[in-house]
Amino acid sequence: MPDVYEKVAIVDPSPGKGTSWVAAGMLAAVTEAYYGEELELHLNMAAANLWKSFAETLSEKSGIDIGYRQVGTLVVAGGNDDRSYIRELYDYQTSLKLNVEWLSASEVRELVPQLAPSVRGAMLAADDYQVDPRLVVKALTQIITAKGYSLLPTRATSVISDSKGNSRGSAGNSFRIILEAGNDLHADKIIVCTGPWISQLNGLPRFVSSAVRPVKGEIVRLAAFDSSLLPAHTIRGITNGRSIYMVPRADGTLVIGATMEEKGFDTAVRSGAVFDLLRDARALLPITAELSFQETIAGLRPATPDNGPIVGSIDESGGLIVAAGHYRNGVLLAPITAVAVNALIQSDEKGVPQEVIPFSPSRLERIA
Repeated sequence: MPDVYEKVAIVDPSPGKGTSWVAAGMLAAVTEAYYGEELELHLNMAAANLWKSFAETLSEKSGIDIGYRQVGTLVVAGGNDDRSYIRELYDYQTSLKLNVEWLSASEVRELVPQLAPSVRGAMLAADDYQVDPRLVVKALTQIITAKGYSLLPTRATSVISDSKGNSRGSAGNSFRIILEAGNDLHADKIIVCTGPWISQLNGLPRFVSSAVRPVKGEIVRLAAFDSSLLPAHTIRGITNGRSIYMVPRADGTLVIGATMEEKGFDTAVRSGAVFDLLRDARALLPITAELSFQETIAGLRPATPDNGPIVGSIDESGGLIVAAGHYRNGVLLAPITAVAVNALIQSDEKGVPQEVIPFSPSRLERIA
């Protein structure tokens, strides 16, 4: 194996089987809009606007239907206290001029008959869609393979800067990447997109490597023998103060999630977490009790101190680029992150979307 790649090398110890494999794929720009996160909202909305063309491009170039569905999302209240919380959130999102609609208990059950009779109302976010991340990863892998890019199933352990000149002999930095498999790579540009594992990559500034922490989340996958048994909408619910989401796929599967635990890099599935998810799912969507059990899995969200992603260059040459810390919205933010990173690779600062600029790594020096 040569130690220099003239085009692109992608280093991943388990290609496509990281956080993206566990993600439910909600494109939830509106229903992820929380108090005090207006900058994140602007970023999420800009990303959502790119998804239709991004999905079409992936499907066209790979021949794979990635499960992009413009079905809308319901935020459902399981009880009266839950209704008060969601109604307050609805009022806040209305004040931001977001496309949301309040539905009474009877209106939401008319729209989604599968919901429990005890449901007390809901907020409809008609523009919050969904995609299947596993199919997205499959499509991307097929595309990069067709382009002749190298996909290396190993882990990068260190990044070392060499300021004497780049690998093509011109001015500027070059980088050496130490691989767990024992081979070194040399590159003029590096994109660090290691998600919650960024702290395990040596050679990065501490204010970056220490800024991302793993937040564990468990999900359950169920399957219906007939997809018409499931609701068409994505369901996000609050029941007895606990959050849950249910994402119905066109193939009849239902993704239920997700717990949130500060457990370091632990990805073991707890039986109690599965019980909690199934209990709350059944309280809102009784048909879940009749579905077949397909999978339980746990993954790690890459969280930051201010819940915002980290996208930008972290060295003077502009050759070391970070795209990490996307927390709950990694799938949603994929296309706008790609636009930003592409501009950074080409040293085109004006090409970085305005919504991305507040999430430069430099802000972390102020937080640290």
